[in-house]
Amino acid sequence: MPLNTDIDRLALGEVSHAGRHYMFLFDVADERFVAAARYEVHPRYFECVNLVSDGYGPTMFMLLMQKARREGMLGVAPDLLYNSDEAKRMDARFYSDALPGVCYVANDDARHAEVYLNQIYFLNADVVAEVTARANADGYFGDLLRPGASPEELGALVERLEAYLFRSELPFK
Repeated sequence: MPLNTDIDRLALGEVSHAGRHYMFLFDVADERFVAAARYEVHPRYFECVNLVSDGYGPTMFMLLMQKARREGMLGVAPDLLYNSDEAKRMDARFYSDALPGVCYVANDDARHAEVYLNQIYFLNADVVAEVTARANADGYFGDLLRPGASPEELGALVERLEAYLFRSELPFK
């Protein structure tokens, strides 16, 4: 399972809009998303409801785990209702062939047939350095990622994120 820990050339951003929460990696040079996740906030953990990437899936999942730890949450759980075959493969690898630093505990809220989908995954320490990628996002997106951003501009960014996240569900790619 490839884990790209060097994300210094990318921009790492987060945005919440209309009750939805997103984290994304953006290639500033190519002006395109290379990974994005939409997640729900539960009282004890984040639920990753959608994750799409172009080679940065495990990295994005690790970044969500780091965010959960920083915010005092237990960790990140796979979607409680639906998981694509690709998501199942990644979650199975996190469970059976865990990357260094990845731990998990049973998630009592999950009811999947696959045991690896019934876990909350977490880290005890950061694995992926984020400082430069976050600074890149600040430089590229500016005030758009800060509280008080223009609702229209924020909506346009979220629309682009949603298009990227749901491209696999569209009839034309």
